[in-house]
Amino acid sequence: MRTPTPSAASLYFDPIADQGFSANRIIEELQRRRIPAVVLDADHPDGPLARVAVDERGDLIVVSTDGSMVTTDAAAVITSLAAAWGVGLVLEAEHVFHAADFGGDAIDGLVAEEHDRSGATVVYVVGGAVPIDPARRLEIAAQLESSVTIVPADDTHLVVPHGEVRDYWLPAQRPVVAVRHDAGSLVVDIFSTSGLRTTGPVRERMAMRALPDVRLHWHTGWLPVLAGDGEIAAVQRLLARGTVSGGLFSGDERDIEPGLGELGTSRAVIDDVLDRSDDPELVPTVVAALRVPTVVGSLVERSVHVDTLPGAQRVERTGIGRMVWEQTIAPARGSSWWARWQRMPHRRPRLAAVLTLLEALVTIAMVSLLLTAPPTGPWDVVLWVVASVLAIDVVSDIVLLVALAMRRRRFT
Repeated sequence: MRTPTPSAASLYFDPIADQGFSANRIIEELQRRRIPAVVLDADHPDGPLARVAVDERGDLIVVSTDGSMVTTDAAAVITSLAAAWGVGLVLEAEHVFHAADFGGDAIDGLVAEEHDRSGATVVYVVGGAVPIDPARRLEIAAQLESSVTIVPADDTHLVVPHGEVRDYWLPAQRPVVAVRHDAGSLVVDIFSTSGLRTTGPVRERMAMRALPDVRLHWHTGWLPVLAGDGEIAAVQRLLARGTVSGGLFSGDERDIEPGLGELGTSRAVIDDVLDRSDDPELVPTVVAALRVPTVVGSLVERSVHVDTLPGAQRVERTGIGRMVWEQTIAPARGSSWWARWQRMPHRRPRLAAVLTLLEALVTIAMVSLLLTAPPTGPWDVVLWVVASVLAIDVVSDIVLLVALAMRRRRFT
């Protein structure tokens, strides 16, 4: 008899299930049918949810009367379970999909419910150089469409959003690790530079918009269905493992190795951590395996508040007009004479005001001369252009000086 090679398949319950649909009811029916599985209760953030074992052909693995592992037709069992429980069911894995409604008829339209993770704590570990420059941190808030707090940590920066964000990470900001944690699960998304290099121009733009090229996911609180040890226990431990997915564009899980390599870790290290779904030290263990700052674990477990960390800077999300204005009045960067000249209103506002006044007087004199003097041909056009440029520069200098004066008054 062929020995099946087990892999995990998720068993989703249609959201029309009544509120009393508990893990005990699921477990009792699966025990009666001798199906090795693990279950999350209905009051779990991701429940009700079950995982069962399927083989490489998509058949369901069950335990025979002599205790050995055998396979049976998955579609028939799912249809039977849907009728017994009176709910809609979806069985889904990489190579298998079956669905049945609560009357027991096979259907095609039932899909797994997406759970709301808005209550989870999220920390982004940004390995790129963009957040390092304080003058550009306003762009991060606009990019993520959320107010954020940015904290330097080791050779990275931590970005903690205050609200829902739009994941959009540029190549210069990568690698980026997003760690999400709540009472029921831990999710790690990795946005790597290698993922962009392997996708091509069009897919690169898609990859920058919300899609990680590596995802690690642990559910906590799994309840085993069948008692015993040996092969049954081994299969149910396999079902309770964390999951890893990668290659969102190619479908090849081997794509995860370059992304993990950018963090200084490997698939072998991650595989060891995947076995620890119910380990009380799961979060610090995962943080250590990913080689991100240890404070990330404290932040996602909410034992430390981001505002208490040294160097924390909160950046409020602003509209595009406000962002342009802030960038306009920000001091120029660089060591050139022009950059030093542009920084004068920030460093020596009184001298800048005197020079602006002199420039305004010269502009007024030039305009008066042009209005009263007889025409001189093409030179009139040149002088009017010069006068216009001076007038624009005077107005912009006055606006900048007034804005800086108001800002100094506000913070003094």
